[in-house]
Amino acid sequence: MGIHVPTYPQFRDMIGQFLDIIKDEKNCSEPYVLKEENAKILELEIIDEIAKQYKEKTGKTLEVRVCVAGPTDLYLQAFGATDYVDAYNILALDIEKFIKQAFKRLSTKT
Repeated sequence: MGIHVPTYPQFRDMIGQFLDIIKDEKNCSEPYVLKEENAKILELEIIDEIAKQYKEKTGKTLEVRVCVAGPTDLYLQAFGATDYVDAYNILALDIEKFIKQAFKRLSTKT
């Protein structure tokens, strides 16, 4: 067993991986409200081809770990020490969308 491929946040800012997508207006229906179809975990997108090759070669699913930033990390990066409860809640829902999309994507790949 073990991890075969290092995941993307080890090479890039994990918070930015999510916040960059959320801050991009074209990905949102309103400020910071992410459209679910745009909630893609980049590290899964990046290893997709390697995972396909591994499955073809070994017949097994590639074992990876996925890092997900929490809403507190995103909030502090985006707003600092302010008190915007609504913004915090929106970011928490956005993270939920990232996770939900990852599971949907996984279920269509198996």
